[in-house]
This record gives sequence, C-alpha cells and structure tokens, in this order.
Amino acid sequence: MIVACHQPNYLPWLGYFHKMAECDVFVILDDVQFPSRTYTTRATVRDKRGVVRLTLPVHGAQRRQLIKDVRLYEPERTLKKHLKTIERCYSKAPYCSRYMPLIESILGVIPDRLLDLNMAFLELVRGTFGISTPLVLSSSLEVGAGVYKTERLIRICQEIGARVFLSGQGARAYLDEKLFEAAKVALKYQCFEHPLYPQCHPGFVPNLSALDLLFNCGDQSLAILMGDA
Repeated sequence: MIVACHQPNYLPWLGYFHKMAECDVFVILDDVQFPSRTYTTRATVRDKRGVVRLTLPVHGAQRRQLIKDVRLYEPERTLKKHLKTIERCYSKAPYCSRYMPLIESILGVIPDRLLDLNMAFLELVRGTFGISTPLVLSSSLEVGAGVYKTERLIRICQEIGARVFLSGQGARAYLDEKLFEAAKVALKYQCFEHPLYPQCHPGFVPNLSALDLLFNCGDQSLAILMGDA
C-alpha cells in the first residue's frame, strides 16, 4: 500500500492531484501547525491578462494553531468575490457551464472553518477528475502527541499499514531517509511533469489551480494529468 500526505490546500494545482492519484490512501494533514501565507489559503487561476491570485483571509491565528482549528474571516463576502472571479476567468472555457454549478453548490452553505471549505473543494475536484483514492484526516489517526516531521509521516504509514510513502520532490531537503529505512517503509518520490493542454486564453500558463484544466478539458482532465492523453 502506498500512502501520501499533504496539508489541505485551497483549490490546489495539478501536482497535488497527481500525487493523490498515484497513491492508495491520501492523508490530509489537518492536525499540524497552520502555515500562514501558503497555498493552504491561496490559489491561482488566470484571465486574459495572466495569473489571478485568490486569497482566503482567516482570523488571526494563534501561535502553533492547528489547521483544523483555523476559522475563515468574513467567508461569505470572500467566497462570493472568488466565485465572481472564477466565473470571469472561465466564462469562455468549454466546460464552464458544466462545472460552475458544482462550485456554486459548495458555497450554498458557507463554512466557518478553513478545513471544511478546502475539503469540500478537494472532494469536488477529486470526484470530477475521477480519482478514487480515499482521503483520510490525520487527526483521525492514533499517531501520538509530540511526534513531528519524518517520524510523524512514518507513524502515519504504520497506522494505516502502508509499506511505501510517496513524497513530493521538494521534501528531499528535509526528510530523513535513514529513518524510513529503519522503519522498513520504502520512500518513493513523485515524478510529475506538468502537462500542456489547451487554455481558453492565448498562451500557456502552468501551475494554476486544477480548476483551469477542468474548465478547459472536462472529461479528458485525468488522462491529461496522468500523461495518458
């Protein structure tokens, strides 16, 4: 069994969902310290002029506050603004009329917590892409208090019964590979090449929210993401 972990990002980029599709269980790290000014509260889409950044304001996070405890600040106003921006960016995209109602449906009940909003969008994109990998909250696992970094990831693998941990390339700088070896958990690094695909605005812009691929390519999105198209 292959396990991968990541924080619950807001409308993540394609590499996030590629890793999700490559593992058997995807663990959402909701009981780790909230990282301010990261993609947990930020996403990127594009219009005809280029990249547009979406940011979720949150209540002032206390020191060492966990992601699952972070509350959104004025979410109704912010999410209405984000919805209008997404509609403006993708009104001419081939699959806008199909997927925009799904995004609107999530906002039918405005969440109070950051985690609830991000999980709703993760489930939406996962489902429309056709990724069946189950999502598990790390807070639901018996990992133990005071366990951090590499040791925490190993404990998660052991709790689930995984023999392989799939990591992003960026983690090479800080993962302790010897600890994985000692625990008899194989460490595998994700191999992801960002795909090229048609976008509704001239020129190609990479590293956008996965919504960009979905609005532009619809049913072909998963095949494009996995390099099968």
